[in-house]
Amino acid sequence: MKYKSSQSSAQSGRISVVAAIAVVCVLASLGVVMFSGENKGPETTANGFMSALAETDAKKLASFTYLDGQDEAAVQAKWEDNLKRTKYFQFRWAFDGIETSSQETVIARINLKVAGDNDPTLHRIPLLKVKDAWKVDVAAINRSFYPALPR
Repeated sequence: MKYKSSQSSAQSGRISVVAAIAVVCVLASLGVVMFSGENKGPETTANGFMSALAETDAKKLASFTYLDGQDEAAVQAKWEDNLKRTKYFQFRWAFDGIETSSQETVIARINLKVAGDNDPTLHRIPLLKVKDAWKVDVAAINRSFYPALPR
């Protein structure tokens, strides 16, 4: 016995394909908006900085770092040099929130547990708004946070 498809099921199949394509387009556009890098808040910058530090990614660290009077290439070179000296420094971290100082400065609270320590230590990491982007003010971070910060 040979089955035939009805006109309505063929149209239903076309509608399903069109609906699926529309859903994919909507999801893709949402992804572009969410990950486009626009409207990054201080939380995103602090988390990105800490992730890059944990991954020892000098290029990403440079993109999140503010060092007065230094361009991103110079900052990246400093991070590359400093990360070589701390390749065995291990830590775990947790983002603990933001303290707002002003519209241009905030403090990110980071709990940092260094390998060998029993308890995490709360560190306050300063962020500045530089040209409409949040950057970590590395020069203002205490060396107890990380042993080789670029200056």
